[in-house]
Order: sequence, then C-alpha cells, then structure tokens
Amino acid sequence: MTPEVVWSGLRRDWCELGKRGNREIGKDSEVWYELVRTRRTQLEAYALEHSGKHHEDSVAPIVLVADTEPMDFLAGFWAGVLAGWTVALGNSSWAGQEWHSVIDQINPNILWSSPSVSNSSPSPLHFRSPSPQRQSSPSILIPTGGSSGQLKFTCHTWATLTAAVHGFRRHFQPDNTPINSHCILPLYHVS
Repeated sequence: MTPEVVWSGLRRDWCELGKRGNREIGKDSEVWYELVRTRRTQLEAYALEHSGKHHEDSVAPIVLVADTEPMDFLAGFWAGVLAGWTVALGNSSWAGQEWHSVIDQINPNILWSSPSVSNSSPSPLHFRSPSPQRQSSPSILIPTGGSSGQLKFTCHTWATLTAAVHGFRRHFQPDNTPINSHCILPLYHVS
C-alpha cells in the first residue's frame, strides 16, 4: 500500500465516522485535512524554491515534526510523507543537548513544533547542504536511545512499516478480522 492509498482510506473512514451523528468529528476532521493540505503545500513550495541550491538534488529533504498537539503532529507527519520528504519524528520535551544532537545527526530543512519547543531548540528553518547520511529516497526517522543511551534515529521506509503491520496482523489476527488496539506511548516513540 502506498501512502496515498492509506491517506485516501483514512480520509474516507473519518468522513464516514462524522456522518454517523458526531458532527464535531466531521468538523474537526475537515480542519485537520486542511492543515495537512496547507503543510504539504508549504513543503512542496519549499522544495521547488530550493531545488538545485544544494550539492545533490537526489537527496530527500527532511522535515522534523515535534508538535506537542497530537493532531498537529499527525498533520505534519502526513504532509511530509505525502510530499515525498523524509519525516523525522521529534520529542517536544528534548533538552538543548538533545536538540543539538538531532541537528548534528539529521540536519533538517524544516522544523515544525510548538512555540515553546521552537524557543528552546536551534532553528533549522533554512536550507542546508545535505549530510552524508541522508537517504536518496524518502524515509521515516524515529528517535531511539537504544542500548547506548545516546539519541539516534532508526530509519524506516513506507515498505518496512507496511511489512511490520502485515506481520503484526498475521500474528495477532490470522483470520483477517479487524484488530482493536490502543497505544498510549507518545506519537514519536519507536513502538
């Protein structure tokens, strides 16, 4: 499944949920879809404006999403994925040392965060030359401390995450019935 197919299904499912009587969900989902569209347009305009201004045009630009509001966080994630950018998930509670480590490791082109996060973090809102570790195709970077205790990023693609979902589904619901689950971990968490 491509991100566009998942996005279409998500949009359809939320619209159906809104039609079942909860008008707030329908209203909120339209506001959220507009935010995704606006952010995606910003990323596409940024990429167009800066194309050819760095050494390697084949390198996917990086957006770091560290919004504290879950719906803003998800809007930034979807906008980045749909625009073909590498999306790095960020923790809005990182301290200065962690922010500097993130900037050194992934060198993001854009940072989307809450004002309190933006004030305490370095502002990577200008285009930079790509780092050597950047991927040529878009990926999803998820922060982890791993066993080392040092902040680093696991690198996934849409294909690796899709494979993980299929494996999860085959293990827990081999008969293909829907799985009802609830994750209470933060959206940026490696789980």
